[in-house]
Amino acid sequence: MIFKSTLIIILLISISANAFQNEPTGFRGISWGTDISKLENMKLSTPGNTPSYEKIGEKFKIGDADLENVYYITYKNKLFMIQIPFKYLFSFSRIKNTFFEQYGAVEKAQIFPEKYIWTGKNIHISLDYNEITEEGSIFYIYQPIFKLKDKADKEKAKKAASDL
Repeated sequence: MIFKSTLIIILLISISANAFQNEPTGFRGISWGTDISKLENMKLSTPGNTPSYEKIGEKFKIGDADLENVYYITYKNKLFMIQIPFKYLFSFSRIKNTFFEQYGAVEKAQIFPEKYIWTGKNIHISLDYNEITEEGSIFYIYQPIFKLKDKADKEKAKKAASDL
């Protein structure tokens, strides 16, 4: 009986460790996996194997916090990552409070630079801030596509090793 109870507790802990409240199915109205190149209000900002796009008329705010930009990053034209750079402690404090409210409080994953991580079933979110440079960033990463990209990158690296 003790073994069974312990097993149930371990399973519950592992399930809750891989979930957070309000896991997003997209970002600002665009679902993960959407073909960004087909949307009219997006412009290519960085071409290449992992192109990034910017939304025309983007809101560079989260509540009272100012954002430097919002990058919609794709793999094989499918949205899998959002990168949001920002500056200053004021913005970081506001964003952190908003994220804790929306996704739930988490322990610091790293002290310096200060970093928080939320890992869900499909989404990995990180929020970090460096008090020396006064710069921070937010990343949303859609794991199903990230894993495909990571596998392809490893295969390319393996092939590239023959050039050594």
